[in-house]
Amino acid sequence: MTTTQLFFSMAGLFITMFIAGTGFLKYYIDAKIDPVAKNVDTLVQYMVSHEGRIARLEERTKG
Repeated sequence: MTTTQLFFSMAGLFITMFIAGTGFLKYYIDAKIDPVAKNVDTLVQYMVSHEGRIARLEERTKG
């Protein structure tokens, strides 16, 4: 194996490892962020659907 062949095979290996590592990192971050995003969406939906009740409760507690 010549030096040029060794260089390109090592470069290909490093590029493949980088791509695989980037894909793993993306899936890891998505797995960590997705449940938080779902909880925030649920809380916002509850706030929107209970807006009238929240406003009445705030009016009662002010007076």
